[in-house]
Amino acid sequence: MSDTVTRGSVYLGAQQIVALLSMVAVHTCAARYLGPVAYGHFAVVLALLSILTLSLLVGIPNAVSKFTAEDRGSAGTILRKGLLVQSGIALGLCGLLYLAASSLAEFLGNPNLAPLIQFASLSLPCTGLAYVYIHSLNGIRAFAKQAVVLAASNVFKAIGILAFLFFGFGLEGAVLGIVCAAVVTLLVSATFCRGVEGRQRCETRKLTIFGAQLAITYLTVEIWNQSDLLMLQILGTQSEDVGLLGVVNTLRSILDTIFLPLFTMLFPIASQCLAVGDASVVAHYMQKGVTYVFLLVSPLVVITFFIGQDILGMVYGSEYLTGAFAVAPLLMSTLFYILYELLDTFICGSGNAFLSLRIAASLLLTHIGLNWFLIPRYGIQGVVITNIVMSLLATLAMWIAVKRLLTLRIDWLSIGKIIICSLGLSTPFLLWQAETGLGSVLMAVVCLGGYLCLLVTWNVIDTEAISRMKTMGKYVAYREV
Repeated sequence: MSDTVTRGSVYLGAQQIVALLSMVAVHTCAARYLGPVAYGHFAVVLALLSILTLSLLVGIPNAVSKFTAEDRGSAGTILRKGLLVQSGIALGLCGLLYLAASSLAEFLGNPNLAPLIQFASLSLPCTGLAYVYIHSLNGIRAFAKQAVVLAASNVFKAIGILAFLFFGFGLEGAVLGIVCAAVVTLLVSATFCRGVEGRQRCETRKLTIFGAQLAITYLTVEIWNQSDLLMLQILGTQSEDVGLLGVVNTLRSILDTIFLPLFTMLFPIASQCLAVGDASVVAHYMQKGVTYVFLLVSPLVVITFFIGQDILGMVYGSEYLTGAFAVAPLLMSTLFYILYELLDTFICGSGNAFLSLRIAASLLLTHIGLNWFLIPRYGIQGVVITNIVMSLLATLAMWIAVKRLLTLRIDWLSIGKIIICSLGLSTPFLLWQAETGLGSVLMAVVCLGGYLCLLVTWNVIDTEAISRMKTMGKYVAYREV
C-alpha cells in the first residue's frame, strides 16, 4: 500500500507541476492581454464552467472510481455503465446551459457574457466523458496513465487558449481553446482506457444513486467556491474588482492544485480500506496529510503578507496592485479550506456522501448570507472577511463529523513547530526592505531555505525517511504520527 501511494505521489505530483505551469501561463497571459475588466469576464465564464465540470460532471466519475477500487473484476462493466449515464447528464447540461445563457448573463449583470457562455457549454459533453475514463484509471490505481492524460489535458488547454488569444481572437478565442482541449482530452483518455477489463455484474442503480449524491455534494461545494466571484459580479460596485479577485483566486488555486494528488489517491484508498474494515490505513494518511498541509501552506501565507504586492506587479502588471491586500488573508483561508477538503475526502470515500452534502449545504447558505451582507458595504474587502470566517467554520464542522467516524491523532507538537518557524520568516522582511520586486522574491526563496533547515533541526522533517525513498523522486517526508 505504501509503495503504491509513493509511486502515485510521483506520477500525480509530476502531473501537477505541468498543471501549475499551464494554469499560471494561461491566467498570467490572459490577465495581461485582456486587462482587468475583460479578464473579469473570462474569469466569470471559467467559474461557471468550473461549477458544472467540477461538480455535476464529477459525481458519476467518482462513483466509477469508488466501485472500481472496491471490485476491480467489474472495472470494464462499471466503465461502460458510467459512460452511458454520464453521456445523458453531460448532454443535458450542455443544452440547459446553452439555452439559459442569455438569462444567466442578465442575472450576472452583463448581457455580453451570453455568447461566451453558449460557446463554453459545448465543451461539457467531451469533458464529462473524459472524466469517466480518467476516474476509471484512478479506480484501478493506474496512476501513471492517469497522470499522462491529465498532463496532456492541461497542456492542450494552455496551448489552445494562448494560441487563439495571441492570434487576435480575444475572449471568443480563449473559450474556443477550452472547447478544442476538451475534445483532445476525450480522445486521449479513451485511448488509455482500452486495456480496462472486467465483465462481472454491476448495478447501474447503485452507481447512479451514489454518483447523484456526489454530484449534488460537489455542486454545492463548487458553488460555494465560486460564489465570491459571481456575487462580486452581481453586487459589487467596482467593475475591476472581479478581475482583481480573479487573479488572487488564481494564486489560491495553485495551492489546491498542489494538494490534488493527495485527495486523488486518498479517495480510492479510503473506499477500498473501509470496504474491508481497515480504517487505520486511512487514518494514517490523513494524519500525515494534515501535517503536510501546514508544512507547505503556513510559510507561504507569511511570505505573501510581505511580498503580495510585488508578486502581483511582476506577474500580472501594475493594474492589479490594488488587490495585493487580499492575497495573504485569502491564502490563509485556503489553508483551512484544504483541511476541509482533506477531511471531506474521507467522508465521501466512506460512502457518507449525504453527510458531506448536509455540511456543504449549510456552509454554502452561511457563505452566501455573509457575502450578501458584506459585499455591498465593503466590496472585495467583504469577500476577504467572509472567506476567513467561513474557512474556520468549515474546518471545524468537518473535523467534528470525521471524529465521530474515525480516530485521528494529530501531531500538534509538529504543527506548532511549523507555525513558529513560519512566523520566524517575517523577521528578515521586518529588518530589511528590498528595493525591487525581484529582490523581495529572492529574499523569500532564501527565507524558505532557512525555514526548511529549521524544520530539519527541530526534527519536524524526517531526513531518514527522505533517504529511504526510492529513486522515484524527492518528496518532503515528515515524522510518523
